[in-house]
Amino acid sequence: MLKIKKVLPVFLAILMLIPSVNVLAQEHNITEKDLKLEELISSIDIDRELDNAINGVIDNEVPKEIIDQIKIEGDFISEESLIGNFSTLPSETPEIETGYTVKKLGEIDGESVYSMTAYARPKEIEDKATKLGVTALVGLVWIDNFGMDNELESVFYGWKPTGDSKVSNRELRILIDNANKDGIIYPRSDDYNHFSYYRKGFRFSASTTADVTDGRNKGSITVLAETKLWN
Repeated sequence: MLKIKKVLPVFLAILMLIPSVNVLAQEHNITEKDLKLEELISSIDIDRELDNAINGVIDNEVPKEIIDQIKIEGDFISEESLIGNFSTLPSETPEIETGYTVKKLGEIDGESVYSMTAYARPKEIEDKATKLGVTALVGLVWIDNFGMDNELESVFYGWKPTGDSKVSNRELRILIDNANKDGIIYPRSDDYNHFSYYRKGFRFSASTTADVTDGRNKGSITVLAETKLWN
């Protein structure tokens, strides 16, 4: 069981010492709301959420209007050719497997806090030379407010290679209302991790891209999670 660690105060302190990533801290004093959010985020069991995403489990406390605005995408590109592509529309090349889960974490001062977890991984195909194995995961935690002032609170991500596969050249992009405000973030390890990322808007998305190789074959995997809320 892998839970998100309680890293908010430590993470914010470290950010203040690193000018190049100071923008992610969004400079505001830690409040009681922040501490409650940290407790809710720390309760996320990533292994369980990944299992729920694989099995298509959706929390029945999540309103339909939120589920209807969720979008996920996944790609796996090999050195030789594109062997898979998926979006929320039916795909004719189903060699990439994707899924998601969404749950209500709780409420803070009457505001609902949600998390979404999406994954992508190449399917095992007997007649293909590529045997690369990796599961890419990305997730969002947000507060659903009325109108366009929804609050993105946290982003989490990670990679789980299998067999001889190894991951490198990891990239994370976060978009607020279709705008990338902070450029590309370069995670240093495969480990599932999260960080606080406070922004307001009506559309939030996060995507990761990474190279994967087993020493013989090489590919690139991408997964995107997006939620659009305007109610």
